Amino acid sequence: MLVPMAWENDYPVVGKIPRRMEIPGKAAEPPCAPLYASDSLRQLPLSACWQWNHQPHNALWAVSGAGMRLTADRVANGLEQAVNTLTQRAYGPACETAVTVDGSAMNPGDYAGLCALQGCYCQLAIARQERGFAVSLITREPEEDPAIFAPSPEPALERAQAALAGDTVTLKLRFDFADMRDTVTCFYRTADGWKQLWKPHRLVYRLDHFMGVRAGLFLYATRTAGGSAVFSDFMYRVFP
Repeated sequence: MLVPMAWENDYPVVGKIPRRMEIPGKAAEPPCAPLYASDSLRQLPLSACWQWNHQPHNALWAVSGAGMRLTADRVANGLEQAVNTLTQRAYGPACETAVTVDGSAMNPGDYAGLCALQGCYCQLAIARQERGFAVSLITREPEEDPAIFAPSPEPALERAQAALAGDTVTLKLRFDFADMRDTVTCFYRTADGWKQLWKPHRLVYRLDHFMGVRAGLFLYATRTAGGSAVFSDFMYRVFP
């Protein structure tokens, strides 16, 4: 709100706040835009709705006509150690995000895909293995005691996996916040349409990580640094 203020001895001083004030000039409607957006990821600038999870390593990401390439420069234990995780807000009462991931330049042990980022996270990824590629779902489950503001001490575990015939896949997360359901459900696209992988994962709103949950694009390596993945055609839809 606007209140009268004056400078006294180089300090701002606010006097008695009036009930009404006359403001000269014409009030203008501030420009408004959604806090979420689809993005081809094939050209710069990226949508202003994106936020890096932390200070980005600019040498490890690039955008071209093929999409946005993320590169792993270190070995990580899991999603929370991934470098250059690119995120958008998850929007209620329900929304879904989807992206196509080309994993042809990934190394064995690399994971790249979509995540629901919070302490009790869920990640849906294309995983490169010695025998080929698979869709992998890894989650970290919540602590059941609501008085404990942290995830379960159980480590994140792979809950489901499905083999892929190729090195490229389209992944989708569907968020449902209506009536405090607070779940995310994972899908991947096959020749026969979308296929659900495992059951809905429960999201928990605690302060151990940050409030709420964000949809993110990520890549990390568990064996050898240097692999990369290309993300393209990010889609974001909100449902009433």
